[in-house]
Amino acid sequence: MKYIFSRDMHLDLWSVDRMFQYGLGSWWDELITYINEMEGDPTFNVLPAATIIAYRNLGLEKELSVAMANIFKTLYF
Repeated sequence: MKYIFSRDMHLDLWSVDRMFQYGLGSWWDELITYINEMEGDPTFNVLPAATIIAYRNLGLEKELSVAMANIFKTLYF
């Protein structure tokens, strides 16, 4: 799902998705059913973008914001 406030950070969100998949790599096949179910959850979709926006507004590094977005997404999952 695309949100208007996240359209300028699509590369960052793509990086979060790649990190999320890599982090769960050894369990990915067993978790794919649950991940597909979470795709309809608004919080699961908005949390990474909200994290990146918050870290940008604090003036923190891009890599840190992407890493923290991945951590929060994984914890929410």
